[in-house]
Amino acid sequence: MSKLKIPILLLYFLFLGPLNGSYSQELIFDKEIFKELASAIRHETIFSKEPGTLSTLTSQDLEVLNPQDLTWILRYLPGVLVNYTSAGYANIMFRGATGIFPPIQVLLDGRPYTIEAIGITVWPFLLIDPHEIERIELISTPASVHFGSNALTGAINIVTKPPEAISKNYVQISGGSQSYFRTTGVFKKYIKPWHFYAFIGQETMDNFHSSDISMKRFMARTSLSRITNWGTLRIDFGLYNGEVKNLYILKNVSEALDIFDFSLNADDVYHWGTRISLEGASYFLRFSNYIANGDLIITNTFNPPVKYRQENYLLETQKYLYFYKQKLTFGFNLENTKTESEFIKNSDEIRFATFFEDEIKISKEFELFFGARLNYHPSADFYFSPRASIIFKPKNNLRIRYTYTKSFGNPIQYYSRINLKEYPIKTKNFIFYLTINPNREEKYIKQEGHEISLLIKKEKQRALISGFRYLIKNYPYQEIEKIDLLTGKINIISKFLKRRIKGFSIEYQYNIFKNFNLRANYEYTDTENLTKREKEIIFPRHLISGLIIYKKENWNSFIGLNYISKRRFESQKIGDIFYLDAGTNIKVNKKLTINIQGLNILNCKKKNDFLGRNLERRVFISLKCQW
Repeated sequence: MSKLKIPILLLYFLFLGPLNGSYSQELIFDKEIFKELASAIRHETIFSKEPGTLSTLTSQDLEVLNPQDLTWILRYLPGVLVNYTSAGYANIMFRGATGIFPPIQVLLDGRPYTIEAIGITVWPFLLIDPHEIERIELISTPASVHFGSNALTGAINIVTKPPEAISKNYVQISGGSQSYFRTTGVFKKYIKPWHFYAFIGQETMDNFHSSDISMKRFMARTSLSRITNWGTLRIDFGLYNGEVKNLYILKNVSEALDIFDFSLNADDVYHWGTRISLEGASYFLRFSNYIANGDLIITNTFNPPVKYRQENYLLETQKYLYFYKQKLTFGFNLENTKTESEFIKNSDEIRFATFFEDEIKISKEFELFFGARLNYHPSADFYFSPRASIIFKPKNNLRIRYTYTKSFGNPIQYYSRINLKEYPIKTKNFIFYLTINPNREEKYIKQEGHEISLLIKKEKQRALISGFRYLIKNYPYQEIEKIDLLTGKINIISKFLKRRIKGFSIEYQYNIFKNFNLRANYEYTDTENLTKREKEIIFPRHLISGLIIYKKENWNSFIGLNYISKRRFESQKIGDIFYLDAGTNIKVNKKLTINIQGLNILNCKKKNDFLGRNLERRVFISLKCQW
C-alpha cells in the first residue's frame, strides 16, 4: 500500500487538491459563481484564444434555425461541404479532405464517436437533439494535439447544455417533405441537490423520389448533475435504435458493372452510451463508453445481413494551471476498443495518449501557443504530433497568426483488416465474387500543415482572412485491379496516396443592428493528388455560404445560402449548385411557437454527391409547446 501513496498524492494534487500562489487561480466556492465558471471552462480549448481557428453556431442561432436536420446547418460554417448520399444521411468534408470516409473528427462534448470499421462518425447515430446543444464549434485548423485522431484539417465539437442550463419543459411535433415526421420532448426537474432532465424522440423520413424509408430512429437520453465543492458531477445515459439507408455507396463495384444501385444500409442499429464526469474550475475527470451493433446490408442483392458490433471505453483527464505568464494544460486518455464483424478481423485494442499545451504571453504584442501529443495505437505504434502558433497584435483590433502543425489519423480497419475473399454478391441475374485485398501495413494517416491568418475587428464588424497549405500522406483508397466477366470475379486492391491541399478563406460577420446579424464565408481550395500527379476537383474550388438572422421579441427568421462550384471525379461531373433556405419562428403566446422552414427553396436538383441522389425542395412545419 505504501508504494501507492506517491501516485495517489500526485493525482490528488493535480486534479482535486486546492492550488494557490503563482501556480493557479484561487478556487471559488460560491456555488452560483462556481457553476458559471465550471460551465464556461469545462469545454474551453486553446483554439478559443487563437484567431482564425474557431467558428461557432450558438444556442441562440440554433433557436432561430430550429434545425430538423443537424448536418444541413453545418453548411453555414466556413469551408464545410455536406455531401448527401440520401435524404437521411450525409458525409461531412472540410478543406479538401475528401474520400469515401472523409477524415474530420466529430466530437460530442469533446468525446469522439467513431465507427472504427470506417473511421468516421455516423451522424444519425449521435445521441443528441438540436435543442440540447449549447453551441457547435468548428475548429478550422488541424487539431490532433487536442482532439486526437482524424482532426487532419479540422474538427467539429458539439457542446451540450448541462441539466442546470435547461430552463423549460417542451414538446415539439414536426412534419414535412419526404413524409418527414418527428416528435420530441424534454422534461426537467430539480430535486435538491440534483438537476435532472430527460429527452425522448422519434424521427422518420422517406428517400427522395421514392416512398422507401431513408432514415428512422428512436432516441432517449437522461442526464443528472449536481454542484459539489470539487466541481460539477454529471451522469448521462443515452439509447438509440434505428436504420439509415445509403450509408456508403459501393462505388467501385457500381462503376465496374455500370450499375449505380449498390449501396450499404445500416439496419436494426442499437447504440447506447454512458458518461460520468467531474468537472471543476481547472480540471475534469471523465469516464464514458458506448456500444453499437447492427446489420449491414448490400442493396439490390440477395445477400444476408452482415453483423457488426463495437464497444468503446474511454477514460479522460485534463488539468490546467497558471505559472508565471503561462497557462499550462495537460491531459491523458486511456481507451479500449473492441470490434466484431464478419468481414473485418475482430480486434480488442488498448490505446492511450498524453498531451500538453502552453500559452505564453511574451509581451503585450506577442503570444506563443505550442503543444504536443504522444499517441499510441497497437497496430501503428507511437506517433508524435506537435503544434506551434505565434500571434502578433500590433493593435487592439488587429491580430496576425502563423501556425505549424502535424496531425494524424488512426489506421482505418476497412482498408487494413478487411477479410473478403471471393465473397458472393447475388443479384437478380448474376452472381459476382468480390475480393478486396487490404493494405499489407497499417499506417497512421499523416498531415503536415502551415497556416497564416489576419483578424480585423471594428465595432460591430469582424473580418478574417486565412491561408493554408497541407500535405497528407498515407491516405487509404481502393481501386479495381481486375474484372473477369466470364467468371464474375472482381478484385479490388487497397493503396495509399499522398495529397496536397492549399487555399484561402474569408469570413465576415456584421451585427448590423441589435437583432440583425449577417455572416458570409468564402473559401478557395486547390487539391492535388501527388501519387497520381494530377489535379483533383472532388472538393469544390469555390465554396460560399451566407446566413442572415433577424430576431424580434415574438418572432425571428433566417435566410441562408450555399454555393458549391462544379466538381469532377474521373468521368463524372457535378455542375454548380446553389441552395437557398429560409425559415421563421412565430411565438403565438408564452407557451406555443410555430416554425415554418424551407430548404433548397429554388429546388436545385443536381446531385449533391457523385453517387448520391438528386436533392429536392424540403418544407417543414413544427409546433412547440413549452412550460
